[in-house]
Amino acid sequence: MRANRYIALFVLVATLACSGAEREAAEVAEESASTPTGPIVFAEVAAQAGLDFRHFNDRRNALLPEDNGSGLAFGDYDNDGFDDLYVPNLAGSVLLSREELAARRTGGKLFRNLADGSFEEVTAAAGVEHVGWHNGAVWADVDGDGWLDLLITGLDEIALFRNLGNGTFENAGADAGLGRVDCIANGPALADFDRDGDLDLYVPCYVDFPWERVPERPEVGGRPATMTTPANYPPQQDLFFENDGGGRFTEIAARAGTVDSTGRGLQAVFADFDDDGWPDLYVANDQSFDRLYRNRGDGTFEEVSIEAGTRDPRAGMGAAVADYDRDGRLDLFLTHWVGEENALYRNLSEDRLLLFADATLRHGLAPIDPALVGWGTGIFDFELDGNDDLLVVNGSTVEDEWTLEVLTDPKMIPQKMLLYRNVNGRFEDVSATAGAVFGELIVGRGASFADYDRDGLIDVAVLVHNGPVLLLANRSPAQGHWLEVELVGDAPNRWAIGARVTVESGELRRVRQLLVGESWAGSNAPVLHFGLGGAGEVSRIEVRWPDGSVTESGPVGADKRIRLWQDRSGWTEVPAAPRPSRPWGEDGPTEEAER
Repeated sequence: MRANRYIALFVLVATLACSGAEREAAEVAEESASTPTGPIVFAEVAAQAGLDFRHFNDRRNALLPEDNGSGLAFGDYDNDGFDDLYVPNLAGSVLLSREELAARRTGGKLFRNLADGSFEEVTAAAGVEHVGWHNGAVWADVDGDGWLDLLITGLDEIALFRNLGNGTFENAGADAGLGRVDCIANGPALADFDRDGDLDLYVPCYVDFPWERVPERPEVGGRPATMTTPANYPPQQDLFFENDGGGRFTEIAARAGTVDSTGRGLQAVFADFDDDGWPDLYVANDQSFDRLYRNRGDGTFEEVSIEAGTRDPRAGMGAAVADYDRDGRLDLFLTHWVGEENALYRNLSEDRLLLFADATLRHGLAPIDPALVGWGTGIFDFELDGNDDLLVVNGSTVEDEWTLEVLTDPKMIPQKMLLYRNVNGRFEDVSATAGAVFGELIVGRGASFADYDRDGLIDVAVLVHNGPVLLLANRSPAQGHWLEVELVGDAPNRWAIGARVTVESGELRRVRQLLVGESWAGSNAPVLHFGLGGAGEVSRIEVRWPDGSVTESGPVGADKRIRLWQDRSGWTEVPAAPRPSRPWGEDGPTEEAER
C-alpha cells in the first residue's frame, strides 16, 4: 500500500515538474503589469505608542532555556475593534528559584490599544500578572463565549487566563487540565482538528535539560562553559490537548497519532494544506527532523513528512503560512539556524496527497548570510500591490566574541531583520530602503502582525531578547487597495478559527486561512488581510467555515474592514472607531448597516 503511494507521488512530481515551468512563466507574464513602484517603509514607534517593556533584564548564563527567548501576540481581548498586545516574559535567570523570580522580577505585560495609535499597560488591572520563564503566548476563545482567552507557554507551564468579558481575566490553567507540565513549552497552535466545534491545543516541547549539571560546568576561558546546543539533550514529547468543551482539556497525543520521540519542538502550526476541509499540522523542530501530520478526518493524524518532501533536518524555528504564489494552495515558510538557509515550501498538493517543493533558491530567498538565525516571520502584502511580501526577524544564539572578552555576561550576536518584496513571484531584499529600524542590530525573537492602527496596512511588533519591544508602524505609500475580514462563526468557535476565505475581483484571486499560532512562539491578530492591487471592489467572497459549510458574499467595496457571519447572509462594515465592548456572539447588525 505504501509502495503504491510512493509510485503515485513519483508520477505526480514528474507531471508537476513538466508543467510547472510553463505555468510559472505564464504567471510571471500575467503579474508583470502589477510591478510595484513605491517603497515598503516602516517606522519604529514603540516609545511614542507607550509600549514600555524590557525582556529578561538579567545576567545571561549561556543556558539553552534562556537564550531562545519569547514571542508576542496581537488580539482584541476587549472586543472594541482594535488589536491589543500581550508580551510574555522570560522574566529572569533560570537559575533563580520560583520564589526568587516572583520577588525580584516582573512578568509579561498586557497593553490595551487606545484606538488613537497608542497603548496603555493594563496588566494588573486586567488580572494577568503572572511571573515565570515564559516563551509563548496566543489569544484564543477556548470556552466559546465570544471573548479571547490568553494562553501562555514556558518552562514547565501552560497557563490559561480566561476572559471574563468585563476587561478582566481569571487564572484557570489548573482547572482546565493545563498548568504545570513536564515540558519546556514553546510555540503553541490551536484549531478545531476534529471539527466538533471547539478549539484544541498542540504544544511543542523542547529538551530534557540537565539542570543538575549546571553547577558543575567546567570553566572555559575563566567562565562556565556554555550549555546552548539542543542536540546535546534528549527531546521531550510534544503535548496535544483535546478540548472537551468549555475550555477543559485532555492530553491525546498517543490517540491522535502525533507521538514523536525524536523532535525538539519549537513551533507548531495548523493549516489545511491539502484543502480537504480538515486542519493538518506542521511542527518545526530544532536540530531534528520537522514533522508534517495529515489530518485523516477521523480524530487521528498520519505522519507524511517523507512523502510530502518536508522531512527537513535543519533547525526549524519560526513558521508562516500563506498562498504567496496565488495558486489557491497554502504554502509554508520556515526560518532556520546558523548556516542553514530559510525554507520556502511551495505547495503542490493534488487529490489529498500532500506534496511540497523547496522553492527557496528559485524565488530569491537564498543565499543569505550564513551567520543569520531566523525566528519570527510573516507573509503579508505590506504595500497592497496584490502580492504577499515577507519579513524575517533575526538574532543569533551564538556569543559575541568581543563581549566574551570584556564582559562577565557575554551577549549574543545582534543581527539585522530582513524584508523581502514579492515582485512578479520573486522575492527581492528591500531591507536597505525599508526604514532605519532595518539597519539596526538586534537579538530579535518574536514577531506578531496586525493592522493595529486600522489604516489598512499591516504593522509588526518585534521582541528583542534582553531588550525592548519594537513596534514597526507601516508607513508604505499604498500601491493599491485592501480589504480586511473579521469572521463570526457558530458557537463555540465564535472567532471561526480555521476558516478559509477566498476573495475574487476580475483575475485577482486571493486565499487566506484564519490561524492561531504562527511566527515564533506567538500569533497574529485574528483578522484576515487582503491586498487587492488595483481592484477597487471585490466581486465575491467565499468562506469555508471550520465545520465545512460554505457561504458567499459580495460585491464589497475596497478599503474597509467587514464582518461576515456564519449564521446569516450579507456583510457588515466595521467602523474604524471604538465601539462599546461586547461579545461578537451578541453583536447584531442593529448599529451597522447590513449589506
